[in-house]
Amino acid sequence: MKKTFSLKKVYIIVSLLFLLIFSGSCIILRTLTSDPKVFLLFTVFTFLLLICVFILFCMIFHKLTLFTRELHKTLDSMIEGTYFSPDEKYDETLLSQINHHLGRLYSILENTKLENTKNSVNAEKVQLQQLISDI
Repeated sequence: MKKTFSLKKVYIIVSLLFLLIFSGSCIILRTLTSDPKVFLLFTVFTFLLLICVFILFCMIFHKLTLFTRELHKTLDSMIEGTYFSPDEKYDETLLSQINHHLGRLYSILENTKLENTKNSVNAEKVQLQQLISDI
């Protein structure tokens, strides 16, 4: 069975890893130096660095969540048949590029479906004409 991690689990694991690194580095520095000023400076610097990394991780997590929600909405609207191609708001973002390609794929599938419907209607007409001529 394949084991997968959710984003929340990864988020918690990374946070705990940062706390472990911070605690370990403080303990190691405390054993190496007896000067309380160096220890305090290192502790504050490391704590600020970890806060910055934590904030960056939170921002990435938030952006990824927004991206997946928008992609989910696009796919749901395609499944429901209410999708309209957002050509007027195309920009260089990753979501916009994916929406553009999904829109092209959706229109190709719709055109193929229409062509298949027309072909089947024409085939039924031919069969009906052959049946009538046979009668």
